[in-house]
Amino acid sequence: VLALKDLSSAHLVFGESGVQYLQAPVRPIRDTRERVKTYTFAHLLHNIGYSDTSMMCGLVKAWRTLYDVVSPDLAIFDYSPTALIASRDSSFIRVVYGQGFQIPPDSYPLPNLRLSEAVDLERLRQDEDRIVMAINAVLRTFALSPVACIADLFRAESSLLVTFQELDPYVERSGGDYRGIPSGRLRGDSPEWPSGEGKRIFAYLKPCKALPGLLNELRKLAQPTIVVGSDI
Repeated sequence: VLALKDLSSAHLVFGESGVQYLQAPVRPIRDTRERVKTYTFAHLLHNIGYSDTSMMCGLVKAWRTLYDVVSPDLAIFDYSPTALIASRDSSFIRVVYGQGFQIPPDSYPLPNLRLSEAVDLERLRQDEDRIVMAINAVLRTFALSPVACIADLFRAESSLLVTFQELDPYVERSGGDYRGIPSGRLRGDSPEWPSGEGKRIFAYLKPCKALPGLLNELRKLAQPTIVVGSDI
């Protein structure tokens, strides 16, 4: 059984395999909350609504309803922090699955992702504590055990990093279960680097407002570049 944010392409992938689809609870697209500058995963959670306990309670209740309906023996969480909140104290086995960025390391405060900018550790602790307070307020609503830090959310029976250690943005992580990139996801011809002198640049990009300018800057660099960009 799959709970999916976007059901429109599910049949193209799974066809008549017998997999069942459910609509995953999703947050509102329109959002007027103030954004904060993102230094850590905690700031990212703030910017997608984790300081809004009312909204979070609605989403967590919906996820818990899905668990009651499906009654799983095992649940796999692919970048699903809200679903993980809802699964606290559950009896089923939990597996956290994803690329390095999607599974923060077991540290407090979470590491600064802006390597070019120094930031005060005490500020990072305070910012993370505010999100943890909001998460714990939601957990209290459902009589679930609290978390001490955001890393607590991602502690599970198994944590599978579908990447290579060299590509993990969290250099602080130790003992990660790195599984590489599944070969079934590698399609197309092997890339060939363009001729030319200089550093080799690889860019994995998706449509966004900054994309035209970024591509233009890459062009002006005149370095051997490979760009992978779905829907560009």
